[in-house]
Amino acid sequence: MAINCLRNRGRRIVALWGFCLMVLTLTWGCAASGLYLQTSQQVTDAFESGRLPAEYRYFIPDSGQRPYVLLGVLPEFAPPDGDRWRPVPDDTARQLRIVQGMQFFDEEAFGLETYGAKLMLPGGRQIGVWYSARGLGTAALGPDNRLSVWEPKRVKRLPLFRDD
Repeated sequence: MAINCLRNRGRRIVALWGFCLMVLTLTWGCAASGLYLQTSQQVTDAFESGRLPAEYRYFIPDSGQRPYVLLGVLPEFAPPDGDRWRPVPDDTARQLRIVQGMQFFDEEAFGLETYGAKLMLPGGRQIGVWYSARGLGTAALGPDNRLSVWEPKRVKRLPLFRDD
């Protein structure tokens, strides 16, 4: 009886250590690029006042729907990979129309607020800006300064009132 108790305890300890190792590996692997989005009221204010920073190239999701993210990246960094993003022409009026379109209520948005953020490297260098009506996405930096950027996941909103 005592031997079975010790075996079960040993298995639990091994399982716990395995789980901890898995979590650390995933966390370290996801943070390997070190790139992150840092919310910024300054960025939000710049977009909403029509003063988009001119030093960035801008991209929107290529979803065929009304854009809900505008991503600006320094030219020295490769554009976001894949066919999920398309460049926005270097036309301030077009960029402002995209921003103004995001400021209206979006049924899939998290609310009426918009989110501005800085795209940051681990050393504190800002390499881009993010503006969205649906929150923050996820970003990673790959080889040759190639960005991988994922927009926020869509959230199915629950009805406010039930029919039953």
